[in-house]
Amino acid sequence: MKVSVIIPNFNNAIYLSECIDSVVNQGFNVVKEIIIVDDHSSDASWHILSKYKKKYPNKIHIFKNSKKGVQSARNLGFEKSTGKYIQWLDSDDVLGPNKISNQLKSLLNREKNVISFCGFVHFENDTKDLIPKPNIVWRNYNNPIDWLIDSWSGGGMGQTACWLTPRELCEKSFWDEKWIINQDGIYFLEIILKSKTILFTNNAIVYYRKPKITNISRQKSKPVLVSLLKSYKYYEKILKITDTKEIRKALAVNYANFIAYVYPNFKDLQSIAKKDILLLGIKKIPSFGGKRFRILRFFIGLYPAIKLSKKINLYKLKHFENK
Repeated sequence: MKVSVIIPNFNNAIYLSECIDSVVNQGFNVVKEIIIVDDHSSDASWHILSKYKKKYPNKIHIFKNSKKGVQSARNLGFEKSTGKYIQWLDSDDVLGPNKISNQLKSLLNREKNVISFCGFVHFENDTKDLIPKPNIVWRNYNNPIDWLIDSWSGGGMGQTACWLTPRELCEKSFWDEKWIINQDGIYFLEIILKSKTILFTNNAIVYYRKPKITNISRQKSKPVLVSLLKSYKYYEKILKITDTKEIRKALAVNYANFIAYVYPNFKDLQSIAKKDILLLGIKKIPSFGGKRFRILRFFIGLYPAIKLSKKINLYKLKHFENK
């Protein structure tokens, strides 16, 4: 039942110890090995990793990525792993207490194609006294495709570290290095489509470090946005498995969110997204976003609502960073 925890790292020396400690604290009775792949860091990451390797020589294994990029680092980590279950974890995030053991309990005596999922909460520096806000997808799914529909429709995302996945499913999937954004969306799409059941573990949590404004701005270059739009097109492979009105609407919501994300820039990409919505048989941009945004859209229209929401969200992010 033991788990391989795979951590890709790039220049996260400032967060690395907190991340690794959260895995060590899970207990080596459930964690078989911690595999950390450093992706050509230029900070003190390797020095920190070497200290942990010396402290836990039989449990922590460190490697330098032979290529470059988080996708190849994850693939290398999986090649080196031997655990029955796989726990992916980014080096700036933190596992909550007993996260892994509680998920393992939910998977006990289950089939090999059953995966476990848990919730997450955003944090900046301190994980104490944080109260998660449940999403619609925080429940069990006998049909995993329904999880995708709920998630794409605005029910919440699946943060990478929230999943605990049987090795057999990971062996049939890999992190495709051609994607430069939404890599986890593509990867877990493949996992979910091959799974039988999704079990939600309500007594497990992941602490997901909130990105800085600079990180978000890097995600709005045109090559990144083109890749993001193509990833949503890739999602449409689900239609070859099952094709329903609910799935088509959920796929269209991805494109609607994309339009809102890039607005008012990149009108050419907005046009492509609008055409993709029409090709799905959806005649207009579907309803999306939270309750506040939907109310704004009703009273002032789609694009004014997008513009106002962006101003509000930017203010909140700046306020969060200045705390």
